[in-house]
Amino acid sequence: MEKDLYKLGEDYVEAGVIESLSGLLLSLARCREGYTRESAGKAFSAVKALMSAIIVTNEEKLLALPNDDKEKEWIKKKAHIVPTYSMLTLSQMLRKIGVDIVNLVRAALDFHEYQYNGFEPRL
Repeated sequence: MEKDLYKLGEDYVEAGVIESLSGLLLSLARCREGYTRESAGKAFSAVKALMSAIIVTNEEKLLALPNDDKEKEWIKKKAHIVPTYSMLTLSQMLRKIGVDIVNLVRAALDFHEYQYNGFEPRL
């Protein structure tokens, strides 16, 4: 898994998909063992890895969306990293090009919150 992935391309995408699948399997295993917060973290990381692979695969289509050169530059340099604070926005951009993972990202962000805060019932 620890390949030289400095160049974004086919190998990067393949590694992202493998990372995502292995993360989901680990998440299921940890959940079955009762480690739900750790499981939530693994599931969140799996979604980020999958998003990264999808973003790299669809970079040209994503670059066609914004009118602002600054935003285009951000997509080129940072979108593949999938910063947590940008996940929902990136998923909405992906929806515009036909890849609808908005609900998956919302669930992943809930997992992320649960990982750090535990269960907090809404009053």
